[in-house]
Amino acid sequence: MLLSKQNQWFGLVFVITLSMTLTSLTSVFAQEEIVLEVSLHEWHRVVIDTVQEGVTRFEEANPGIKVDVRTKGGGWDAFVVRAVAGTPPDILAFNTFNVAELAEAGYLQSLDQFIARTTLESDIFVPMWENWIWNGHTYAIPALETGPRIGLVWNQDMLDESGISIDPNQPLTWVEFLNYADKLTVLDSDDNVVRIGYDPRNGQNSRLFVLAPLLNAPWLDYETNEPLLDSIEFIDGFELFVDRIYRKYPSFQGGGGWYDIAYKTVATTNLGLYAPGEIRNVDPNVKVTVGWPPHAQGLKTQQLFGWGLGIPVGAKYTEESMKLIEFLATDVQFQLDLFAATGFMSAGADFMAELPNHVHDPNILWYINSLAEADEVNSLRPHPIIGKAEGLFNAAVGSIYSLETPARKALEEANRLLRAELVSQGFLD
Repeated sequence: MLLSKQNQWFGLVFVITLSMTLTSLTSVFAQEEIVLEVSLHEWHRVVIDTVQEGVTRFEEANPGIKVDVRTKGGGWDAFVVRAVAGTPPDILAFNTFNVAELAEAGYLQSLDQFIARTTLESDIFVPMWENWIWNGHTYAIPALETGPRIGLVWNQDMLDESGISIDPNQPLTWVEFLNYADKLTVLDSDDNVVRIGYDPRNGQNSRLFVLAPLLNAPWLDYETNEPLLDSIEFIDGFELFVDRIYRKYPSFQGGGGWYDIAYKTVATTNLGLYAPGEIRNVDPNVKVTVGWPPHAQGLKTQQLFGWGLGIPVGAKYTEESMKLIEFLATDVQFQLDLFAATGFMSAGADFMAELPNHVHDPNILWYINSLAEADEVNSLRPHPIIGKAEGLFNAAVGSIYSLETPARKALEEANRLLRAELVSQGFLD
């Protein structure tokens, strides 16, 4: 039986209304399905919880987006498996050591087009960007754990008992510094070292990328990709360390933990912004003073290094991911909360301007102020060969400090092997 025109009209209205309703519901459901997975490093739980608190505020301001914060688990191999399968997280945390290798392998998206639509370039402390640029493209936004990597930490009680007064704002040459270290070294009646003034293998002291600026010795010519581990600056530096430590105190072996300064077996060491808090975790009664690290020319030198947030190739929600990254990288309240909970320093310009108002520890203030007061701020630049370079360097240094191989011979061999690796990977002819 045919429907009346009135019934046909009502039927048409019903169909259109139902269609509109289903379209609206589909839109709502689609919005609810935007869940961003943020994959963080296996930091302490307090870091994850603080990031989650910041993310919750982001979700409240962006009701169409949910965020799942988790640690990557399984290390970098697990991430690569997911990336190859086409199911990577939406946002990945990685550090300066990883960025070039991951980008070169095709696992990271360039963020240049996203950054160009924002004010991030001026919203973030400018020197921090260099940590994340490879082949002219930016692959991460400086966020989470960034900032000053080195400062000379002195055990204040040991200075006092030795009658030594140091000015934390006056940088020392390596010779001047080692003269102080001698005065802080304690031997027993058999000339065995009970306490060493300076252990070259303690803390950040042995790291290639920390020592390079302090010895005024670049490890690589980034324009030509020629390795420079055998430069005269490196050779002279290690010969100095051998003469003033390992030959002068033959009973000393060294190479202990990072925080031996708190165990009273080391008097001074180079450590980053995290140091005051970490030392207190070992022994809350240890008093320290932080000042400029030694430098070959006595320059005030600071180094920047950190963890950034990037978007893997194949991530589902790039626009929304970038929105969250921009929030975490610039939101002052989140960054203050993260610093208060963990000591992590973010790179937001507004945060860095506000931070001194919330800090009373003069040692932490030294790290913060060092960025403005330094004669030079060195930003570690990414390169896919970084891991190989550090491994070869560490092997050479171990041989030098054990007096098995002269500095020149060990470093020349390390440089030869590094050059061969650069050739094999196509960075050199």
